[in-house]
Amino acid sequence: MKAFCLSLGSLLLAACCAANPLSVDLAGADDYVDILDSVASDPAFSVLGESITIACWFDTDTIAGSDTLWSPSKVIVELRGEGSSAHVPFSVGVSEIEALMIGVTDDYTSGAEKAEGGPGAISANTLYHAVFVIDGDDYAIYLDGDVHASGTFVTATGDRSTGAQTANIQIGVRSRDGGQKDANDWDGTIEDLIIWDVALSAGQAKTLYTTRHASLPYPVVWRGGNPNASATGDSGTGATFPDRSPNNNDGTGVSAVTLTGSHVKTRKQKAM
Repeated sequence: MKAFCLSLGSLLLAACCAANPLSVDLAGADDYVDILDSVASDPAFSVLGESITIACWFDTDTIAGSDTLWSPSKVIVELRGEGSSAHVPFSVGVSEIEALMIGVTDDYTSGAEKAEGGPGAISANTLYHAVFVIDGDDYAIYLDGDVHASGTFVTATGDRSTGAQTANIQIGVRSRDGGQKDANDWDGTIEDLIIWDVALSAGQAKTLYTTRHASLPYPVVWRGGNPNASATGDSGTGATFPDRSPNNNDGTGVSAVTLTGSHVKTRKQKAM
């Protein structure tokens, strides 16, 4: 755990848990949320270390597409350095075989590696919960609380930090060598996206799925949330997607992004 999280201890954890989850609705094409736009040595993401967890609820209107080396065909969130020899700590989303996928590199294409679940697990227009965990070189992917894939990276090993390099992190699209964000775009909804700099256990991943507003384990590096439940409906380029972690890396909407309140409770009730 990094010093910027530990310094606030339990008070920080309580603040993170109090966030009102936000959904971001993306229509593909040029829609995404920028968290870091060509930023070097960001205090949060430059020092992630070797263990991370990413969790969210999602549904996608379309799945068709092609993976690109480390990048799934439909990107939920990606952290990537800029340049033709840059490090990609993670790129997560839905792959071309309709499964959850983690893509990583240690040095651009020479160390690119991906891990994904069995084919046909994801259907369009269906609500799911995803948890992606990297613990050292081991990985686990959970779909609706159950293990979807697990194993060990053998090529793209080591630290998941960006260090001093100029880097980008964005929701709903991948970036390219020059920092352009225009490929492998998401078409659908992503809700309550959370990033930790620790590896959650299988039990914790299950709890995140079964208990909608469970107390979050550990302080978070990034969490999309709302300071107050009424401040929803922001949309378009420049819409603010608040970061409810202490790092204050607020996201910025690009193109036809729409921020709304939680879809999860309503949709799960309808499904019961």
